[in-house]
Amino acid sequence: MAELQTYIFPAIQGFFLLIIAIAWVVGFIRQRNFGFLLLTIVFLAERVATGIRQAIINYVIYHEPGFPVSERTSYISLIGWFFVGNFHCVLAPTALGVFLIAFHHPRPRPGQMVQPPPPVS
Repeated sequence: MAELQTYIFPAIQGFFLLIIAIAWVVGFIRQRNFGFLLLTIVFLAERVATGIRQAIINYVIYHEPGFPVSERTSYISLIGWFFVGNFHCVLAPTALGVFLIAFHHPRPRPGQMVQPPPPVS
């Protein structure tokens, strides 16, 4: 049961991140802003990396009974540090995507041109 509980939280988190990724894809399609597409790719990659990390940790904890506690601790520490480093590599594209979204100035479409009001005489 404990192993199942360790998979439930990442699965629920992944479901909501998938919804966010779909919203960002729609934002990219509507605004043609590369930042939305970049954030979609980064968050989906982060979700996959989190799932892989959880699966590896579950394998070490639940499926390798021959490991002494000290080896389990060192393996989990190594896995944790690797994914912390991976997370820092994800921060740069995330910051770039947010920057591109925040400073994007959309060009008006031909049908959306606002006419100035007529001069008052």
